[in-house]
This record gives sequence, C-alpha cells and structure tokens, in this order.
Amino acid sequence: MEVAVPAVELVNYAGRPAKRHLGYLFHHRRNVDDLRLKVERELLSLEADVRTKVELARSRGEVIRQVVDGWLNKVETTRTETSALHDGAVEITTCFQGWFFARYRLGKKAKRKTDFVVELLKEGENLINNPISNLAPIPSIPVQHFDAFASRHSTKHQIIKALENDQNFIVGVYGMPGVGKTTLMKELRELVEDIKSFDMVVMATISQKPDLKAIQTEIAEKLGMELKENSITARAERLWARLEQESKILVILDDLWEEVELAKLGIIRYRKGCKVVITTRNLDICNSMNTQENIEVQVLSEKDSWELFRQNAGECIDSDALHVVAKEVVNECKGLPLAIVTLGKALKNKKFGIWVDASRQLKKSSFEGMSPVITSIKYSYDNLETNESRLCFLFCCLFPEDHKITNDDLLGYVTGEEIFGDVETLEEMRGRLDAVIDKLLSSSLLLRGDADSGYVMMHDIVRDVGISIGSEESNGFIVKSNMGMTQWPKMKNVGACMRLSLMKNEISNLPGQPECPQLLTLSLANNEPLENIPDRFFDHMERLMNLNLTRTGISSLPKTLPLATNLRTLYLDNCYWLQNVSLIGKLSKLEILSIQNSGIRSLPVEIRGLTNLKLLNLSDNLDLKIIPPNVISSFSCLEELDMSNSFNDWEIEGMEDGSKASLMELVSLTSLTSLHLDTKHSRWSSLDIPFCWEQLTKFNINIGTKNYGSKYLRNLFIKINTETIADWVKVVFEITDELRLLDCKYLKNVIPLLGRGFNRLKFLRFYSCKKMEYVMLVEEIGMQTIFIGLEYLELSFFAWIEGNLRRATSKRVSRKVDFPLCRYVSWVVGLEEGHASNILSGLREIHLLELSITKIWNGVIPLGSLQNLKEVVIEMCRSLRYLFSMAMAQQLQGLEELRIRDCQRMVKIISLEDQLEFVPNNITSLPRTPVFFNLRKLEIRYCYSVKCLLPIRIAQGLVQLEELNVSRCDKMEEVIEECQEQDEEQEEDIMTMLPRLRWNAKTKVPSHDYNPSSCFW
Repeated sequence: MEVAVPAVELVNYAGRPAKRHLGYLFHHRRNVDDLRLKVERELLSLEADVRTKVELARSRGEVIRQVVDGWLNKVETTRTETSALHDGAVEITTCFQGWFFARYRLGKKAKRKTDFVVELLKEGENLINNPISNLAPIPSIPVQHFDAFASRHSTKHQIIKALENDQNFIVGVYGMPGVGKTTLMKELRELVEDIKSFDMVVMATISQKPDLKAIQTEIAEKLGMELKENSITARAERLWARLEQESKILVILDDLWEEVELAKLGIIRYRKGCKVVITTRNLDICNSMNTQENIEVQVLSEKDSWELFRQNAGECIDSDALHVVAKEVVNECKGLPLAIVTLGKALKNKKFGIWVDASRQLKKSSFEGMSPVITSIKYSYDNLETNESRLCFLFCCLFPEDHKITNDDLLGYVTGEEIFGDVETLEEMRGRLDAVIDKLLSSSLLLRGDADSGYVMMHDIVRDVGISIGSEESNGFIVKSNMGMTQWPKMKNVGACMRLSLMKNEISNLPGQPECPQLLTLSLANNEPLENIPDRFFDHMERLMNLNLTRTGISSLPKTLPLATNLRTLYLDNCYWLQNVSLIGKLSKLEILSIQNSGIRSLPVEIRGLTNLKLLNLSDNLDLKIIPPNVISSFSCLEELDMSNSFNDWEIEGMEDGSKASLMELVSLTSLTSLHLDTKHSRWSSLDIPFCWEQLTKFNINIGTKNYGSKYLRNLFIKINTETIADWVKVVFEITDELRLLDCKYLKNVIPLLGRGFNRLKFLRFYSCKKMEYVMLVEEIGMQTIFIGLEYLELSFFAWIEGNLRRATSKRVSRKVDFPLCRYVSWVVGLEEGHASNILSGLREIHLLELSITKIWNGVIPLGSLQNLKEVVIEMCRSLRYLFSMAMAQQLQGLEELRIRDCQRMVKIISLEDQLEFVPNNITSLPRTPVFFNLRKLEIRYCYSVKCLLPIRIAQGLVQLEELNVSRCDKMEEVIEECQEQDEEQEEDIMTMLPRLRWNAKTKVPSHDYNPSSCFW
C-alpha cells in the first residue's frame, strides 16, 4: 500500500535526522504557508526593487547583465511553482488513498523550495548592491560622405585590402593637415560595419598630447563598458580582456602625433582577429609604430574639388557671373577638403565683390607661403558678421584639444566680459549664445557633437589657427592648456594678456604677484596638484571678470581675492578640500557663482552681499547641512538656483528654531526662472508657498523624496502623506513634464490633483500609493482633454491586501500601458459608446501582470483606436480564458510581438464568440482581413489549459512570423488547430503558410513529438 512508503523511507533515514522528515509530513501546510509568505513578502518585494533598477538602467540606454535576467526568470518560475504547491495543499483536505505520502512529498518540496528562495534572496541582495548593467556601445555618428569622389573610393579600397591581409596587424594612414583623414576614417568605420568584415569597430582620438586614461575611457565607452580602475595598467588589462571577447574587431586610432604604446591602451599586438588603423600627418610616426602597410591620403582631384565646393557654396558657382572667380577660389584650395568646405560655406550667398576679394586674399596668402587650409580658416573668421561671433570662437579655443564644449562652458565667459552688452537676463544670454554657436557651426569653424548631446567641438587645425589669431595683441589670448606644465609659464607681453587659459596641466605653484593688469579671464581649471594660491596673487588683477578654479586642490581662498572687484563669474566646482568661502561675500559684482561637489558644510552669512547674483549652483554638496535664514532671499536678482543633491533640510516656519533657511524665502526671488532643489520634509506639499511658479521655465523639485533625475525640463517628484494638497503643488502639476507621486497615503485617483488639467504632462509615475483605486475614468474627467500629451504612465506600489503583500508596477498610456497585480479588476479598459473616439491611438505597448480580468476591453472600441499597438505582454492573468475576441484581433494589424505567460485558465488566444462585441453600432459587419498580419514573435509559456494555440484560419495570416516559443503548456495537443473541412490538397499547401519562421535553437515548441515540417505538429 502507498501509505507504507513514507514509513519505509523514514526507517531508511534512521542514520539521518528523522525529525526533519517527520516535519515534512506533519507540518506540510505550515511549510507551504511559510514558503508563500516568504515569496510574497520578501522575494516579490526584492524583485520589484531589482526591476526598478533594471528600468532605470534601460532608461539610461544601458545593457542589462545576463545574470540579472537569469535571476528574474528564476523568480518567475519560483512564483509559479509556489502557486502550484499552494493549490496542492488546498486539495489535500481528506484522507484519500495516498494522502499520507502526498503530505510528506508536499511538505518536503515546500521546505526545499523555501531554502531555494533564501538563496534567491541572497542573490537578489547582491544584485541590488552591485551594478546590474553595462554601458551600451555608443552608436556611430553619421558623417558627410565623399563616396562619389573617385579619389576617396580608391583610398578606402586600398585600406580594406590592407586589412584583409592576414599578415597585417597595423595599417598606417597618413596625409597633410586638412586632407580629410578623420572623415575618411569615419566613412571606413561605416563601410566595414555595413559589409560585416568586422564584428565591431572602435574609433578613438589620440591628439597632440596623448592622455592615456582619456583614450582608454573613449575606447571603453565605444565598447559599452566602464573603467573604474585608476592605474593605467589595470585599465589596460580590463580593456584587453574585453577586446578578447570579440572574434574580429577593428580599432581606429585617429590623429597620432607621436608613438603610442598599444599595450598601455590594452591592445595586444598580433592578436588574431584584432586589427589597428592609425592616422597621422607624418609618415615617420607610421614607421615608429611598426606599421606593416602605409597608405597616403591624397588631395582631391580637380573634378572632385569642384563638386565638393558646389555642395557647400551652392549651384550659383555654375553661373556665368561666378564661374571664373569660383574656379580661382577652388584652385587656391589645392584639393584640401577642409579648405574647400570652409570657404564654400563662407562664400555661400555672398555678392560678387566678396568673391573677388576672397580670390585676391587667397592668392596673396599662397604667394606668402601660407597653407590654403589656414588661409581658408582665417578668411572664415574674418568674415564672421559680428565681433560677438569672433570672440565666442576664440573663447572656444581656450579649452583643451578635443574638449566637448557646452553652452554652460561658454556662458560664464560671455557673461563675465559682457559680450552681449544689451542682454539683461541669462535666458536671453543663452539664446544669443545658441545663435552664435549655430553661426559658427554653419561656417565649419565648429563641429557638431553626438546627436542631442548639446556640445560642440573644434577641429584641431581650426583650434590651432584660432589660438594663433587670438595671440595677436589686439585680442590678448594666451592658450597653454594641456601642455603638461608644472609651473607658471614664462610669457612674452604678459602685461598685454587679457585672456589666459592654463587648463588641464599639472601646475602646483603660482607666482606671488603676477603682473597681469589687463587680465579679464583666467582659467586654472583641472590643475589638481595646485593646493595653494599665494595671498598676494590677485594684487594686480583689478580688471579680472572671469575666474575658473574648478578641480584644483585648494583648501582656502587667497586673502586678496576681494581685490578683484570687477569679478562677475567664479567657478569652484570639484574643489573637494575647500570649506570656507566667506571671502566671496565681498565680490559684490558677482553674477555667476558655481560651487558644485565641494567640501563646504555651511553657507556663510557673508554671501548675503551678492545682491547682483543671477546664477547660484550648489548642487552635489552632500556635506552642506546649514544655510542660515535670509541668505537665499537676499539674492533678489537670482534667475537660476540649483541645489539638487545638496542641502535639503528646509525649515517649516513656526515649527523649528529658525536656524536654517525656509522655502518661503523663494517668495523674494521674483526673477527666478530655473529651480532645482530637494527637501526631506514632505509636509511642504500641504503648505502654501506664495511664489509665482508659472514663471519657471525649468525645474526639478523633490519633496520628501530623492532626486531621480530626468530627461525633461520640468519635473516634480513629491511625497503626499496628508489629505490636503497645497495650491502651489496643483499649479506645478499644470506646468510639469514629469510627475512622480510617492507614498500618497490618501490618494484614490488623480481627481484631487486636478487644477486646470495635466495638459503638459508627458510622464506620470505612482509609487506606493496604497489606497489607489484607479487613475481615471473617461466618463468622470474626459480622457480626450486630460493627459492629452501623456506618453508614459506607471503604477508601482506595494499594498497589503488580506495580509499579503501585492505589487503593482508600470502602467503606461499613449506609448506603453502596464496594469500589473491589480487583482480585483474585471477588465482593463471600459468605454460606453459615444464617450470618445480613436481611444489610445498612440498606444504602442500593453503589459498586463497578475490581473483577475476576464476581458481586456469591455464595451465598444472605436475603429482605429489600437492601430499603433506593437507589443502585448500578458502575465499571471489567471482568470482570463480568451485573450482577444475575433473583432478586437482584427484591429491589431500593427501587432509585432505577443507574449503570454502563466495564464492558467486560458483556453485559446482568440475567441470566435461575440464577433461584434467591439464594433460600434454603425458598423454592421467586419472585413475578413488577415489577423496578426505583422506579427513577428509569438511566445506562450506556463499556460496549462491551452490545447491549441491558433486555428488554421488565423495561422494562414502569420506570414511575417519569425520566432515561435511554446513551453510548459502541458495540455497542448496541437499548435495549429486542423480544420475538419480541409482536404488533402489544402493540407499540403499549409506547409508554406509560415515562410519566415526560423527553425533554430530559439524556436521552441512543447516537449511532444512534433514534426517541424508539419503545421499540425
């Protein structure tokens, strides 16, 4: 008898702790309950944290590590198996045959599964405390092509042929400045990526003074990895290990000026599958690098030069009036692309007289022996329409070679020297600066950075020419950035110097009293060894307007700093040892003050004297704990205030001792347009702050929660734990782009938050709003007028329901909608006819997780409402018997991916009943169009009641299906249901119904004896 089996087993275990095995038998229900609670209270909570971390990483474009996906899959399987064990425990209620053995087996499985959950929890904690993702490889920037030029096509063919030679490891590419080596390398990168001759191509810029760490970082970013090591050797070893993972990789090192040891970069010579291309101006550099083959980049032919010039100057050069003089200009460019492009853009749409003058100047420069490239750059500079543009160009030359220059980098210089004299506000200043940068870009004096990156760069030749122009006495620029200097440089005519850049050197000592009476701008940024500035250093700098001491090692400010009475901008970012900044209070003309990520612990009361301050940046000062009262309010001209990740202990008036600043001080800042701040006191959400919030054009406000960061300009992250919501909060709701609501204990829906609506809102996320019942009802608020621009809606919270922890995450509207773990929802969308039309027409993804729904849509769905739906994911909806009605399925013509998991009661994907359920009254019949015509991926897992996946009538329309995954569907008898009326001739033709389906390791079907060559499997 079966009843004796456990007893025998217990005897066999006599040498082991019998108590444990008896426990399996007598405590089987407790073991199951312990397992269920451990899963629901601990594992699912940890899973939510991991998924949140994953979502944030993906939003930053990072690649999730495989171990993380593996852990999440194990959690999913554990959740399913725990549910099955719980159902099994419920069934064991009477003494049926085998009852004794069933209890023992159930208790044993539950106990072992609990031990497994403990291990999962340890793994999950490890994931929470360590990086879960890697940086995604940076995509290549599209580049202007010279493919039509025969001279360039021949050169690229030579390089490709050299790379195909197994005997070659390093190929050298050399040519004179401005001949187009960098552009050629970008084209080469795109070409080898297209023809798949290499699995990966990495390109890095070396520059005149090689910075090995910077080069390593650039290579790592292109490979999608992050280097945290400090030593060159350790970083090289990590890079080498990463390069080893690629079977065929091409590394392009652009613009070498001297020999570079490849091993220090992590590139091992003659490794099979790895090739290197270097570019340089000098053939001797190729020889010193032991290149196996060298290829010279020649100047463009006369025909190609003319065509490139036409592309940039316009077809007007073919006119009778300009043709002759245009030919003269092109001839003087000597076939150099940089000169041709620069002059073409400079002369575009100019009058005939200007063309003649340009030709005359070029001929004169050529006679004097000046390079045509230099001549073309000087000509473009001279022909900039305003002095503002010329000065901004020269300011760009202050930065080190290949520096990524942002609007903020230049803002201080143009503000300090009052370049735009008639501009009063910073907002106007930024606008004028953007316009000038656009002009410099259109003149090819600046290069555009990555798409949407917000930065620009300078070609090294353009920068060199700019430095030469700036050194003329009338301009007064001296640029010695990234020169490896350890001491203050010896300079001629230092008394005439007006702008001095010593950025990114190793200077440790400064002169006691430098004679720089004309100095307007001084940058000592990124001289980390500089720990002390002599007290008399600023004795003779009365005219100084801009001072940048960013990332220096200073721990105090010199006593003579207040003598710089005209100082308007001061940057002390990343001065980690600096604590006392009280001297700044005497700089009464200061307009921009930036002290990011420093060592300051309190803001001195002395800075109340900065009444002209327009921008104050105190972000990332984690040690800043005290701001005295009435300091912030004294900055009556302040336009931009950034205190994100910094001081957050803003006092509530009347409730504390008045020793710290209060948010009420914002009321005095009537010019404020940009605000970034955090406060740990969530009660501010219920207190009135009579500030004119509508005037803010940019903000990131965090009330009672941490700063999450955002890609949007206007963001509010807020914790509301009172029933009263202040009017200022509702006003901010109306103008915000991204809104995150955290731990809103009394919030049941969005109606209490409504002022005039959320018409600007693009991103809405709820966290831990435990009493949330629904977001909105169309009938209550009119979905067509509320959330009109919403792109993302997410619900993520933990709510105690009947003593169990339930999790809900991610609801998205317009682009993606997730409805997870709302257990008591009967359907997802409900709509009465006539309330709205074309609902959710922008919807691209639907995710439904652990719902008690019996239908996805209840009521009428207007035609065209789901026309852009691309992806549907259904998980743990255990009351759902059918996913779609036929009528709804026929509207999903754009659907590309369908995933169904753990829907235990689902019988079929499509119900052939209720044909007209979703059809408006004025539509009498449905067209017999193919269903899921664009479906490319279909996955169904853990659906134990499904016997057939799709009827043959539907399967015949899956002409785009590429991937099919069916697993753990134990009752499935056939993937495609055979039609009884079908004759043998039709059956033979069915084998071709899925022409795109790839039969490989990724295509999985149930573990029955199915034949892939038959559609009935």
